[in-house]
Amino acid sequence: MGVPKLILNPDGRSWGDIVRERVSGGGDRWGLRGELGIEGDRPVVMGGHQVELWHPGILAKWYAGLALARAVEGQSVWLWVDQDDNDPTRVRVPTCGDGKLGVGVWELAPGVLVPTGTATGCRDVIEPGVFDGEICAGVREGACEEIVSALRTRRNAGSLGEQMALAVHDLLGEHGTQMGRVFATRLVQTTLFGELVERMRREPRAMASAYNEACEAFGDAGIRALTVRGDVVELPMWRVRQGEARMPVYSTQLGEIPPEQLAPRALLMTGIVRLGACDIFVHGMGGARYDRVTERWFEAWLGETLSPAVACSATLLLDLGQGRRPSEREVDRARGLAHRALHDPGAAGDAQAGRIKRELLVEIEAARERGENPGQTFHAMHEMLADYRRRRAEQIAQIEREAQRLEDRLRVGQIADDRTWAFPLHEGAALAALEARIMGAIGARA
Repeated sequence: MGVPKLILNPDGRSWGDIVRERVSGGGDRWGLRGELGIEGDRPVVMGGHQVELWHPGILAKWYAGLALARAVEGQSVWLWVDQDDNDPTRVRVPTCGDGKLGVGVWELAPGVLVPTGTATGCRDVIEPGVFDGEICAGVREGACEEIVSALRTRRNAGSLGEQMALAVHDLLGEHGTQMGRVFATRLVQTTLFGELVERMRREPRAMASAYNEACEAFGDAGIRALTVRGDVVELPMWRVRQGEARMPVYSTQLGEIPPEQLAPRALLMTGIVRLGACDIFVHGMGGARYDRVTERWFEAWLGETLSPAVACSATLLLDLGQGRRPSEREVDRARGLAHRALHDPGAAGDAQAGRIKRELLVEIEAARERGENPGQTFHAMHEMLADYRRRRAEQIAQIEREAQRLEDRLRVGQIADDRTWAFPLHEGAALAALEARIMGAIGARA
């Protein structure tokens, strides 16, 4: 079991003070917490992610939220981003068919076709298919069966997004029951969402101008500016419908789209929950980068300061028992030697043939400088190389095999070093070690 690597920014010991400072002047000012079913009398720690069986780096945010809530005697809530169009039904699994480490894709919904771009909250629940490949040692025994069982238990959910989210809560056991949940598609039912949409309807260009200026201020965040063409302004929302690809929303459409078919895009989503639903938000490294745009946008557009955000990520590897992997430089050298061995006898240890080739090359170049045709010498050199390849066939093949072996080891090593395997595939002891590391870093009691 590898030692988990952890990133907390800022230092986890400061997180409790950040929450306490926020709570001293906070409260459910917008009535949002009550509408989302969040208790209003304790500090609220929130994190979130797309609906899927995420890797331990995302699970670290879940653990961090629980640890921080414990440290400040608050509550932890997870924002399930079910308006995203990611596909949670394709799960990567390390395989060992024919004794070779590889990557298989487990189709949880075999034969189910949905339009590209459909939000997980607008997809039907699934009857999960089993994984029929050969799973590697190092994957927790029974993990796939538990995933199938959890999804089958939640077949009465209202959507695939809800089914997958509830299954994750179940798979996390006690840690799942301790975490509250909010679905992003349900933010549209809140008063605050309605007020922001109405403000966009009245002044779409002012909203978009503030949004786009924030995007420009933090260009490294990778957030695209909203499109503005005359009176038509792109809004930071999606139109979502059951079984259909989500579509962008424009200011001229607000009167014709039913309110229940609206869903916030990423920045509007986190802006809403950081404005009124939580006292601190635990991001991953990517979210912490892009949400600087949200902070600038909400301040310029609404004159509002959002609740503080912190960042957490972790790396935890499966123990696939592959040992040291070669460097890319080693592989490049071996591949280069294999290529040279076909054309340079010296590379395969035939010094005499190598000397003859060099002499022939000198003759060829001299003939060209004299304006003569070097064809006969050129032909002689290729006959010599053909003879060399026959005589040294085994050495050349051995050099090629070694290059291939190192290439295979590099590929296998990259699989073994992959940090993105779904968290249920990891041993419980490894996940417990990750949780303990996070609790200690934040200063929460065990």
